[in-house]
Amino acid sequence: SPSRIVSGSSRRIPKVILRHGRPEMRARMIAELRKHLRAVASVPYGCAVTGAVLAVSAPELGEEIAEVLAAEPGLLLSMATSRFGGATVVLVLEALRKGARGAAAQSLMQEIESLRESKHGLEVARYLDGPRARAQSHIGSKGPAPATA
Repeated sequence: SPSRIVSGSSRRIPKVILRHGRPEMRARMIAELRKHLRAVASVPYGCAVTGAVLAVSAPELGEEIAEVLAAEPGLLLSMATSRFGGATVVLVLEALRKGARGAAAQSLMQEIESLRESKHGLEVARYLDGPRARAQSHIGSKGPAPATA
């Protein structure tokens, strides 16, 4: 059930199952995620679970998950502005094929100001701003932003 997949104390379990679980455990976990993907991804801990799956899954599965999420109107924006969602949306965008990635990015660009105003959406906004903006970003670093030439 979605609540079992996204409970706070078990959000690391999918990553462990995908890396170290028996094949039947991995298949069952992925089947459950597929059945409840929209519900899981619509809550913060579910974004973390979805991101963990995207980070360790085969590219074909990642693309399948990303396509389902990108096809749901407004879901990527909602995810991007929620806790754990920014990093997951970046993984979703990277998992999509070029054409689908462009369409999803364009949809998010229409709400770029909302992303920039959100603590959690800022990571997605910087990703959408391009490689130069990402290089100048210091998200996740302990020190000041890197110097640019």
